[in-house]
Amino acid sequence: MINELPTINWVTRSPGFSDYRPSIQPDGYKILFERTSLDQGDKAVTKLCIVENLTGANPYYFLKDFRGQDQTRPDWAGHRIVFNVAENEGANSVWTINEFGYNLTKLDDAQFYIYPQWLFDNDGNNQIVVMNNRKIGDDDASPRSTLLNECGGVIHLNISGKCGGEPIYAGMPAVFPNQGIKIAFAGQPKLRGWDIEHKDYHYNQFKNYIFINDIDNDGFTCLPMEGTKVSTKEYDKNFQGRAPAVSPCGQYVVFESNRDFENKENYALYLFKADGSWDKPKPLTDGNGTPNAQHPKFFSDGNRVIFCAKPSTHEPMGIAWIDVSQFK
Repeated sequence: MINELPTINWVTRSPGFSDYRPSIQPDGYKILFERTSLDQGDKAVTKLCIVENLTGANPYYFLKDFRGQDQTRPDWAGHRIVFNVAENEGANSVWTINEFGYNLTKLDDAQFYIYPQWLFDNDGNNQIVVMNNRKIGDDDASPRSTLLNECGGVIHLNISGKCGGEPIYAGMPAVFPNQGIKIAFAGQPKLRGWDIEHKDYHYNQFKNYIFINDIDNDGFTCLPMEGTKVSTKEYDKNFQGRAPAVSPCGQYVVFESNRDFENKENYALYLFKADGSWDKPKPLTDGNGTPNAQHPKFFSDGNRVIFCAKPSTHEPMGIAWIDVSQFK
């Protein structure tokens, strides 16, 4: 199995830094990612960093004059970048900027929104999908997927919808390009006992399936991506998945999962046909040989995937890419 996996091409392997959550320029050259200095320990601030090409040479910090807290979760689409900035008491704000480092803007009233992703509607408007951690009431399923306008105003509070008429927790959204308000996300039903470590309702980001939403006259609904064989009444590790990304053609979803490993901290990447026509996802990396392969994103050609992973158990996270064309 390991010999059948694609070759891993490392972009960064820097002993003094942990590199995480990459985003690829639409042209396919520059890579934007989180970089944290390991020498500074608990005082380290995570900053957005760029390499100009896939060789990883001469990385530099993107926002040199920005004096905020941790800069995380970038998404790059068109000529625009959206990302999170950590604030007080665990809140995260949402900021946008153009790819040249100008027009830095903080969205209004956008605290407790994370994993921002660009969504462009048919009229060319720039919209943003976020994982919304705000709790509204006792019957609310938080987090949920929320659609914002470019200024931070809420367009749709919950686009992840319900599963079988029941509320669902939804995080880590990924947008289907040019398919309206369609997303894949890491989700789980709002059920007592889903997370056996907690007796009451509880969202556990490590016990998600990948869901895909839909919209009709009655509003938004969703179903597990891997089909009707997936039980939404109790958690089954064999279908675990997080951090999805959708191919530019909208036909494939790549995601991270620890479903095949006893060590729940080891993640590998998997590829699946978004319409559910495959029997099971195809593994792209080996969680034992290259542990913690996480946060994949497709290149604009749809044939390559950028992600972060540990080259070995003794090295910090780096940025790498693989060719997945043979697996489609």
